[in-house]
Amino acid sequence: RIDPSIHDNGLSTDGTTAYLDRLQKRFPDRVTLYRKPPSQFWNGKVEMVRAPFSNIKQECLLWQIDVDELWTAYQFCQGRNLFLDNTEKTAAWYWSYFFVGPKLIVSSRNCYSQNPKQEWLRTWKFKPGMQWAAHEPPILVAFENGHWRDVGRINAFSHEQTEEQGLIFQHYAYTLPSQLKFKESYYGYKNALQKWQVL
Repeated sequence: RIDPSIHDNGLSTDGTTAYLDRLQKRFPDRVTLYRKPPSQFWNGKVEMVRAPFSNIKQECLLWQIDVDELWTAYQFCQGRNLFLDNTEKTAAWYWSYFFVGPKLIVSSRNCYSQNPKQEWLRTWKFKPGMQWAAHEPPILVAFENGHWRDVGRINAFSHEQTEEQGLIFQHYAYTLPSQLKFKESYYGYKNALQKWQVL
């Protein structure tokens, strides 16, 4: 549910729209904005993440970064180098430092927010023609030999391999009260803010 208090004709009211507009104006050849017409909404996240594919004409690294994730310039460079040195790899899985409060972080493995079967696939070797099949979790597929294949399951870097290179990102998923309020409204979480305050 998209509460009217969090948008203006379908655009954000938290400063994001203005920030993106400034970036696009400053770097018109490097930043492309994808927006629906005024007062229209994306038909889910899959439609949203598919939008840029019409402009990607060559093989590249596709990196999904959610708004609450932080990566360093070093990590992007190191991740790129991993793929350059291992051209047979199709994707990369990562661990994260998952924030569940201002001073609470999940950093252990094989638990909440650290399930290696679904968290965190964030980089793919993209080729034109590939498509998003899902967003949560993200599934990028390639059409090969008459059927669609999950690129992240073909020959990906493991969590251990990316961790060896210092590629653990920071995920500020539940850090601010405003995040909890939004998730209560948008996802329908019950008493998320109240439970978070107990922590």
